[in-house]
Amino acid sequence: MTAETKQIKSNNDFRFDLKMENSDLLSKVIGIPLDLKMPATLNGYFNDSLTRLKVNGYFPEFTYNNTRYESGTILCENPGNQLQCKVRANMMMKKGSMLNLSLNANAKDDRLHTTVNWGNNTNVTYKWGN
Repeated sequence: MTAETKQIKSNNDFRFDLKMENSDLLSKVIGIPLDLKMPATLNGYFNDSLTRLKVNGYFPEFTYNNTRYESGTILCENPGNQLQCKVRANMMMKKGSMLNLSLNANAKDDRLHTTVNWGNNTNVTYKWGN
């Protein structure tokens, strides 16, 4: 740290609980191609002094980039010394079938470990990870 750099001490400690009825702001202003078909929820907390965070979201039905999804969930938290994120959703295919998707990511010590799973309601499940 140089003599000109000052460390700003912060004390962020808050909880949030959001209910999104529509996604107009995200799609029109920010350009995210998301359209909520049902209300979504996002809740969690952030605590500087404990260096803890948690974000939990549920998106019952939505369209992203003109593809329909159901039962979308997101959970990001930092137990211990790592950041963990889990994202899951069911992608609706054109002929009525469903593709189950999940992403698990763990970040620790400047390393990112990811696993992507997908399956289409059969006995075989597919996986890719690093």
